[in-house]
Amino acid sequence: GEEGGKASSEEDRPETPSHTSGAGTPVSKKKKKKDEGVDAQGRRVLLTDCEIRGEIAIGEKVTAFAKRGAAAKKLPIACTFQWFRIPAASARGAAALKIAGADKASYTIASQDAAHRLRVVGTPVVRETGEEGQPVSAETPKPVEGAASQADAPPPSTEKKKKKSSSSSQPGQPQENTAEPDAGPPCLTDWKIEMNPRQEYTDPIRIHYQYSGGKEGATTIEWFKEIDGKEGIGVADDDFTPLTLADPMTYQATLADVNKRVRILISPVRSDGVTGPTYQHVLEPLIIPHAVKDEVSTALRAVQGKASHQFYLGLVDLAGLDKVPLTKRFLIEGATLKVKHAETDKTELKCKLEPGCLSADVCLDPATRNKVLLLSLLPSRSFPNGKATMAFVANTTSDRDVAILTLRGVTN
Repeated sequence: GEEGGKASSEEDRPETPSHTSGAGTPVSKKKKKKDEGVDAQGRRVLLTDCEIRGEIAIGEKVTAFAKRGAAAKKLPIACTFQWFRIPAASARGAAALKIAGADKASYTIASQDAAHRLRVVGTPVVRETGEEGQPVSAETPKPVEGAASQADAPPPSTEKKKKKSSSSSQPGQPQENTAEPDAGPPCLTDWKIEMNPRQEYTDPIRIHYQYSGGKEGATTIEWFKEIDGKEGIGVADDDFTPLTLADPMTYQATLADVNKRVRILISPVRSDGVTGPTYQHVLEPLIIPHAVKDEVSTALRAVQGKASHQFYLGLVDLAGLDKVPLTKRFLIEGATLKVKHAETDKTELKCKLEPGCLSADVCLDPATRNKVLLLSLLPSRSFPNGKATMAFVANTTSDRDVAILTLRGVTN
């Protein structure tokens, strides 16, 4: 996706056949680079065989894919992307126009692309060292299909930093157009998405848009996320589940959304009920923050090295969140989990750690302010009949997620 994001790689994603536009005609022509040597700037071949997959038509999403080169087989690779529009009269390989904001692995084709071909350039970077590899690129073999009258607003940009709007109106709110209802059909003249620049789930995902076409009515905004088993590869509507939000302009993702893509649909509606075209954007998969990963890795290394590891959580009643939680000390040592009273150090629960002995998940109740985990002890040698689900609150969302991932790690 964006800078610092994970490269779209054949080894990282399930095999997906290239779409075709006719009998045996691939959507994009692969451009191969030799998987050896360096270029004049000393850059190694980290990615090869770049290609574009997807239907080349307005409103459709296309995605760049590439294979890892031999030099990158065991390296953590990130990849930056940039999409370009090639003028209709240009020959293949000709100069192209940079598409503003189109800097992800996937790109939703806009009406401005009609009759033009598209080009994508991907630049791989080694995460640990910052080493930049040779760029790879691909072009669509045919121009974009579709009339330029569809959904004329550009695809949304993703805000990498929170900025104050220069408009006199309230940031993030629909903009009312004072033109008469016959000033044109309802549409969006601009929209953007504000989120964590590294695709981490920690920050809220917010929508900002500008409406045009008479007085705005009840514009609909729908959010979806991929279901389990379809992480990163959802295509059909059934691959996504709807999200119910109190504020349709904002979604707060959680640990439960990791590796899943979020899909957003906006349908502008005029005050007289006339509905304009539906605009769609699918985010790149959300990831775990590096700080959380590092804490979990440290904890698991300690446990694997026969050392003990401990953390504190507060036992709460979900029906009485206003009550003071009872602090518990979680101690992992000798392949055993002990839950102790924080003050008396009395062991209140003891469980032999084995695969499938417990379940640790995020509590999705918004009243918990995104800090509660649900712990269930499943039937095992320690608890033949299991134990009812318990709710524990952490000081921060990060502390909660470290606890969940650590508990999952020691039972895998």
